[in-house]
Amino acid sequence: MPHFSIISVLFAGCMTTEPPADGPRGHEGSEADPGSDAGTEGEPMIEVDRDEMVFDVTPGYTVVDTVTITNAGEGILELDVEVVGPDDIFRSDFDGLYTLEPGDSLQGIVRAQPIEPGEVTGELSLSSNDPDLPDYVVPLLIIE
Repeated sequence: MPHFSIISVLFAGCMTTEPPADGPRGHEGSEADPGSDAGTEGEPMIEVDRDEMVFDVTPGYTVVDTVTITNAGEGILELDVEVVGPDDIFRSDFDGLYTLEPGDSLQGIVRAQPIEPGEVTGELSLSSNDPDLPDYVVPLLIIE
């Protein structure tokens, strides 16, 4: 499993969604909800800066957006990233296995390229060793 400190990915295109105004999502006890005891000492804690990714794109064109995943815990986060959806419509440059040290982030690109008009759905599936949130899904939606 590769080890990454901090990864930045350059991208071209337009972002179609903004990060949530009140901070990262994905975990009780994170900055989004400091009232919980999640992420106790020695445990990893996943945070994701997107609740969903919505792409407003015309068939035949591609729209690109980024997502950032952070280990906000104190243990090493082992992460499996996968885009799930119709073949060749949603693609990602960072499908695979990652290891994030406490405080490190992974930023990746998701591309949407519809073939025909209409709504298309998919998901960015994040499986990890976070004991409180082992499976996190970011819904993907193409609208036109």
